[in-house]
Amino acid sequence: MTVILKDIDPQDAEEIRKLREEHDRIRQDGIIRLRYDLEMPLAHLTVRSYRGQDGKDMTHQYRDRAKSWVRNMYNWGVTEACGAVQSMFDDASGAGAVYGAGSARYRNTGGSILTSTLGTHITTGARTANLWLGTANSNTRGIIVGTGTAAETMDGDPTGYRLQTAIDSGNGAGELYYQAHDPQVVESWDAGTRRLTMRHRRLFNNNSGGQIDVSEVGIYVLLYYSTASTDCMICRDLLGAAVPVYDGGQLEVIYDIESYALPA
Repeated sequence: MTVILKDIDPQDAEEIRKLREEHDRIRQDGIIRLRYDLEMPLAHLTVRSYRGQDGKDMTHQYRDRAKSWVRNMYNWGVTEACGAVQSMFDDASGAGAVYGAGSARYRNTGGSILTSTLGTHITTGARTANLWLGTANSNTRGIIVGTGTAAETMDGDPTGYRLQTAIDSGNGAGELYYQAHDPQVVESWDAGTRRLTMRHRRLFNNNSGGQIDVSEVGIYVLLYYSTASTDCMICRDLLGAAVPVYDGGQLEVIYDIESYALPA
């Protein structure tokens, strides 16, 4: 029997429906604005644990609306959309080289605030597709899981730029073996609303010899700036109930990220 630790709140589902309707109405009226709620893509999180490592005997499931894009994600979007570098925002707002209110700078998972005046950006070709994809036995990129319980924050230290307590990859005590991140796939296309949903998925095997309880989940992506690159967290979700992963079992984490309605 599968234990349902949490499922999508009907009130959240209704709120999302209303926001979509308002967004469509705004577009139809030709008004170039978005509600605060719609400034970022909608995302849904699913976390499942299995007794074995064949994905057949599910023991626990946790589903919720993901609500915790961090400042890195906002700053990534605004600098790309405006064709600007971080220092332009910082100089105008007077915020300075900080990772916080009024600043467009990023903070990588090591805690360093990026100060390149050339901006942080994605690149073309294979690098773009691989921004989200963590390799096997690595917890530096892609979907990352942890045992931290600190509250979600926009830009706090450290949960605004990394998981509080990321689980190491491996087969030792307290470790989960991170499988290679699945390539992104189109989960759905709604021709009526013109919305695309992309699926990001990763599996984790528990060969540690004991149960591991996962309580936080996030996404680390690779960003390029100047002539270098760095991994930055763009979202972190604190689970309302920890998901147990039994010894010999497997964890599955899915982020379904939905676009705005594309123009007709």
